Amino acid sequence: MVGAVIEEREAHDGSPVTGKGPGPFRRFWSRWPLWSAPAAIAWSVLYGAAHVYWAFGGAGFPFARVSEDRASSSVLDPSPVEVVAPVFAAFCAVATAVGAVMPHQQCTGRAVSPGRRRALFAAA
Repeated sequence: MVGAVIEEREAHDGSPVTGKGPGPFRRFWSRWPLWSAPAAIAWSVLYGAAHVYWAFGGAGFPFARVSEDRASSSVLDPSPVEVVAPVFAAFCAVATAVGAVMPHQQCTGRAVSPGRRRALFAAA
């Protein structure tokens, strides 16, 4: 590079280190505490919405009964949509509520207040 100054240092193992920082992939994964809670909330909302759709008769329920040659060894394979879809939607609603409380607790460093705890358990 013409005109660029790259300071060379030695890492702890003795290998030379140029002045470059970590790449974008490594920066992304090093910040997982910042994006993991919102990602989990988004996943719970989307999966819960899919189960609400299936509970009201939507097509494509993944645990419906299938022919023997296409069956997997899942416990949920022959499960009726009328039972499983609302239960999974309820689990996703609880997971979304818990996920919504987690970032608040992480930012403030305080435990969840008793009022919020009661509201969270009442929603569950």
